[in-house]
Amino acid sequence: MGRVRRVYVLPTERGSGFGSKLVQAVIAKAGETFQELVLYTSDAGPFYDRLGFEHSGVENPSHRMRLPAQTAGG
Repeated sequence: MGRVRRVYVLPTERGSGFGSKLVQAVIAKAGETFQELVLYTSDAGPFYDRLGFEHSGVENPSHRMRLPAQTAGG
């Protein structure tokens, strides 16, 4: 299980798509090693929801994402 932590985008850059691209790159790289990603957020839930994370039903981790199984060689 991988954990997404301390991902921040400057307020002036929010809404530019940079944060989504950054987290999508983290998800892609994590998929090479992990079967699941988890994270805790108290205020960015809708952002992570839009990226495909699901509410975990507990406070910490607040969200989780099952990652597709990687096949050998990519």
